[in-house]
Amino acid sequence: MRGWLPVHLHCIPDAIWRTPLKGMVLSAEWRPQVLEKMFGVPCDANDPFSGLMFYLEHSEALRPADMQGLPMLFSAEGVPDFGDPGRLVDLRNAGLQAVQLYHQMAECRYISAFSGVSGDGRVLLRAMAEADIFLDISHLHGALLQHVLGESPCRKIASHIVCEALLQKNIARRANAMSDAELVSCGAELFGVPFVDDLVGFADGGGGAAAGVRVDDVAMHILHLADVVGVERVCLGPDYFAESSMAGLGVGIVEGMAEASGLKALFEILRLRGMSTDEVEGVFWVNVWHALFEGRWS
Repeated sequence: MRGWLPVHLHCIPDAIWRTPLKGMVLSAEWRPQVLEKMFGVPCDANDPFSGLMFYLEHSEALRPADMQGLPMLFSAEGVPDFGDPGRLVDLRNAGLQAVQLYHQMAECRYISAFSGVSGDGRVLLRAMAEADIFLDISHLHGALLQHVLGESPCRKIASHIVCEALLQKNIARRANAMSDAELVSCGAELFGVPFVDDLVGFADGGGGAAAGVRVDDVAMHILHLADVVGVERVCLGPDYFAESSMAGLGVGIVEGMAEASGLKALFEILRLRGMSTDEVEGVFWVNVWHALFEGRWS
């Protein structure tokens, strides 16, 4: 394993610092209190744009020493209000690479689960396309996904997504899960597999994940995605989060996957399941490098 390049995370576990890193795509949630907690940057609740811009512009100095000098691009998740869409060009120039507008746990003036893309949303999506910012379609599926796809001119990624075909059937669809047909038709250039146990594992009916979710479960989603959309579009989207932010929800990271040993185990499992070394390296970092970084970093 020569390194890794995950496309979606909110923090970096201490044990991961010992892992060779090719680069990183950090997802900064737009909520001011999250920006303050993650980055130590005071953020006006009425102007989260300024907090994120400050971080983007000063990221080299604010990052831990281990990450300084490494390529890092950024995404934003759960954006309630961008204000002037013209600001997108400034954010893009500062390093913003992708935006996930919709999140079922956050209010958003641009996309609603009930009314779809708003007029302001259409303006913003056009501005994103003009600024060459990817739309992250994670958390979308069903009729809302199809509606957003019809309204958006943006290039797309799905930074943290799982395969519905591998999950226990429920009346209510699982968050972050797409059917095989949706995976094929959505046109995303990258599909990241998360390491969160209640996303990659089977639901227990009580809102949490079944006991015993393992690295093998993460590997199964990677292998299924490779079969459905092509291995060159599959990557890692760990979705690491601060444990305190999920306290009481019964949600956690798959055992071992917050450590370098878990990443190495995943690499070996994928090799044993038939992937070539080059294909696994592609999943770990090469695919993301080609899609997001190539031409921007030497």
